[in-house]
Amino acid sequence: MFEDKERNEVVGKIIDYSGSRKENEKVVIEQKIAPVVRSYEDLRAVLENIQNKTRVATSGYFNPIHKNHISNIVSSKYLECDFLKEHGLYPDVHLTVVVNGDWSTRNKLGGELFMSAEHRADIVRAIHGVDLVFIHEVEKAHQASLIELGLFEVFTKGGDRDFASLPQEEQDALIVTGTLMLGNVGYEKFEGTSDEISSSKLRLIAKGLI
Repeated sequence: MFEDKERNEVVGKIIDYSGSRKENEKVVIEQKIAPVVRSYEDLRAVLENIQNKTRVATSGYFNPIHKNHISNIVSSKYLECDFLKEHGLYPDVHLTVVVNGDWSTRNKLGGELFMSAEHRADIVRAIHGVDLVFIHEVEKAHQASLIELGLFEVFTKGGDRDFASLPQEEQDALIVTGTLMLGNVGYEKFEGTSDEISSSKLRLIAKGLI
């Protein structure tokens, strides 16, 4: 038990972080986490200024985000330098994480939306290694129109995806633009999701199957 004097000394060190400190806090947070863009024009404006780095993109619903997503994001940022060099690419990576918009997320989950695209982007932008977040609010169930912009040298997919599993539109866009597609990046899909809330589990809940 604390003596009264000791207790007062401890309590005296508890300070409310308020006033001008809070305003500065917001500035610091925005400086330390990745920016978010929402249009192809803004995306192009950022990426065309990236020099001497390999522009890599990965995408997802992140609805909600779980450790498999995080493993894919971090692994996409830290691809092996030798591997990149072998393909004529820069060893340093600039990583854009594409957050699927609310329309496509609702479509996948049968009308159910766990978190809005803006909230999902706010979480993703704070993950270590993310350089840019793009909210892709396009009413299509694929990323073909994004890939067709030719802004990325590499497009990665999570542990359960390969080229053959992609929609035909994405396959065609990758071939036309010469974008390198990397599958099986990050943990295998089954790792970490059986006991956690995932988009697949939310879909089953929405249907009343679990």
